[in-house]
Amino acid sequence: MGVSRSLIHLRCQVLVWAALLMLLSADSIRAQIIGDVVSVGFNMRGGGMSGRRVRIGTWTPVVVQLTLQGQTQFNGQLRVRQSDRDGDFCYDYQDVLLQVGADGTATRRYTLYALPAVGPDGAVDIAIELLNEDNEVVKMVSGGRRVSVLRPDPEPVVLADDEYLILYVATSMGKIACLSEMKRFSALRMINIAHITPEQIPDRWQGLEAVDCVVWDEADPDAITNKAEARLNALAEWARQGGQLVLATARHAAALQESEVFKPLLPVRVGALTRLKEADEFRTGWLDLPLGDVEYSEPIPLAQCTLRQGPGIRKVFPVPGSENRSPGIDTLIARRRVGRGSLVFVAASLRDLTSPRCPPDECDPSVFFRRLLEIRTTTRQDYPERMVYKDLESKIGFRAVGALYLVSAMLFVMAYIALATFGSWGFLKSRGWSRHNWTVFAVFAGFAGVVGISTAQYARGVGQKLNQLTIVDATAGTSEACAVAYFGLKTGTHSVLDLWLAEDYAQQPEPQPTSCFLRSLPSGRAMGEGRLTFTDPGTYELRPAKAELLRVPIRATLKQFEGRWQGHLTGGIDASVRIVPRSFDKSRKDLQEVSEPCFDAASRITNNLGVDLENCFIFQPTANRYMHGTVDVSPRASGIRSEIIVHHVGQLKDGETYKLVSLYQDANGKWLTWNRWYHSLLDWQNQWGKFARPLGPGFTPKGRTANVSQAHYEEVLLLLTALSEYDEMNSAIRRPYDQQPLIFSRERCRPLDLSDILTRDMILLVGFARNPGPVSFCTRSNPKRAYKKLVPEEAWTVYRIVIPVN
Repeated sequence: MGVSRSLIHLRCQVLVWAALLMLLSADSIRAQIIGDVVSVGFNMRGGGMSGRRVRIGTWTPVVVQLTLQGQTQFNGQLRVRQSDRDGDFCYDYQDVLLQVGADGTATRRYTLYALPAVGPDGAVDIAIELLNEDNEVVKMVSGGRRVSVLRPDPEPVVLADDEYLILYVATSMGKIACLSEMKRFSALRMINIAHITPEQIPDRWQGLEAVDCVVWDEADPDAITNKAEARLNALAEWARQGGQLVLATARHAAALQESEVFKPLLPVRVGALTRLKEADEFRTGWLDLPLGDVEYSEPIPLAQCTLRQGPGIRKVFPVPGSENRSPGIDTLIARRRVGRGSLVFVAASLRDLTSPRCPPDECDPSVFFRRLLEIRTTTRQDYPERMVYKDLESKIGFRAVGALYLVSAMLFVMAYIALATFGSWGFLKSRGWSRHNWTVFAVFAGFAGVVGISTAQYARGVGQKLNQLTIVDATAGTSEACAVAYFGLKTGTHSVLDLWLAEDYAQQPEPQPTSCFLRSLPSGRAMGEGRLTFTDPGTYELRPAKAELLRVPIRATLKQFEGRWQGHLTGGIDASVRIVPRSFDKSRKDLQEVSEPCFDAASRITNNLGVDLENCFIFQPTANRYMHGTVDVSPRASGIRSEIIVHHVGQLKDGETYKLVSLYQDANGKWLTWNRWYHSLLDWQNQWGKFARPLGPGFTPKGRTANVSQAHYEEVLLLLTALSEYDEMNSAIRRPYDQQPLIFSRERCRPLDLSDILTRDMILLVGFARNPGPVSFCTRSNPKRAYKKLVPEEAWTVYRIVIPVN
């Protein structure tokens, strides 16, 4: 009886546990997370284009939506995987907290920032994973299937760096879409139009890195309710880093002026709100309407604005001095240089300004947007391209060291063969010891192995070696600057390091939230780059917000990185420049007078950077490429001679003051003839670009330039500085076998082209130095230790200083 009771009791326990297991398993079946990739990159609109576009190797926003079902809370992390050119995987993480609300659901969207790369199969490689609190990958439901990795569907399309991307910010798409199908003009670069709402503006400026121009119609800073300050700061910082930001509004102009972010950047002072009815010159000249169409059907809102005074500020419409031809309009469109980019303010809504309805054959709205954005046009065909990014990358690739390794290895092999065969055999034969040859050969082989390994370790070095190339952009009279930097890091042994690009290492020796960033050079066949992969790829963490990389594996070989820096210089360039017309004899034989805008006797430049500058050049624009937005005189469009004069200054030592009038005088102070000192940008481009077409029979560079000895990377950077001004039709740089013109590609070098800010109210000083510049690359081998600034073994810095003209 006792046995049967115990047996019954045991059976009951089994049944209870079975029931509990069934309940738990049912709950586990019901508990799931639904994951969807909402968007990757930017959605194209207009011109027959659709779908998502991404640029290889540039930060791209990835929006992921997670929905929790079957449980009340989930804590974990989302991470987006991206591969570098070594085949290692780096991850950007974001914390995830899903909690069921009063409505019984838990759905949230998260934005991550990925660096798209091209995978081995040729597809864009973007992968998103979800981790739980134990750092384990959690399977999600996507498309009705349980998956470990979310991927965008459909796959985004790669956007080339030489194409132009405009991001239109508004509640709905406007007439700007017509730019992608201009009828009467061919754009210098293929135009792509994308559209987002104000709430979709990325909250980090890196999320806009792929964009060339942002147009925000009815710009209202109060329209953003989620992370408003971060999104507005992202727009402003992106403009400083080289973007073109257009803010158009009348109704919200006062709110823009009161914004702490935009108030110091606006080129105008905003006044009262009024109404605009008649706009004769604007409608006929900018909207391409018939001459008699001078009025809007209904008055449109207009903000009364006056132009601010300061360097880099100019009125675009009305043309200065012609305000009386546009009654009631003081400043409708104004532009201001911001860092290496620009901000354009329009004192009315773009929808209102382009509101007239007319037959397509009578008006072309693309004319307005082409002039507003100063889009360069061209008549060229598709000519072969010469990528110059590899020429810059080679400076940080330890190529000289690699060549030294190869030469040393060859010499070692030759010496070993000579000693181990002929030397040892001759020695043994002379003493009659030839029967001991195998013993001696073995001793030589062992000795050679020890020497070879020791030599390799010695050549490789101990510790860390860094090569650094930095391009610094700044303005005379200020210490604010931004920079693009490339790093090549070698280690003597297999190492795992934390890496950090410091904004100001002396003031903040540990990572802080910053506008700088650091990333590994990405892989991707779209850039013409080879890809080295390892059987066992390493993983490390990417922290864009702090310009930091954690636990980076470096296998006793080279790993390359790219950084973007924004901060302050310890010194700067002080300058006072004034330009006046002056006449010169054309040559000694031709006394015909030639008048040119020249620096006056008081113009000077003082180097207070704290470093000597070598091979200095001055770019002097003599005309605006887009005179008040109505005439584009791009050399590619009309074939005219370049209107940028380039002067070779030579060395400018630290603390030295250079008088610019000496550019027109010889060593004795006598005035030179015009053909002795005048060198156009095209003249110099023919010399800087000769590496793409080696000198040979039949190759004679056009123009007259001084015989200046320059390093290869210096020529490349000078070309890139005004690359959009390069006139391939009139250039002497052509392919040797068919004499077709060559185009120098901006691939991977978009932020280095300053063509859009070269206007006649400024000059640009470019000089080179053999020092690390203001950018600090820091490392540590233990997370518990402090970061240490790594002194480069070799460093090259180019300073590009904008100098306002009085």
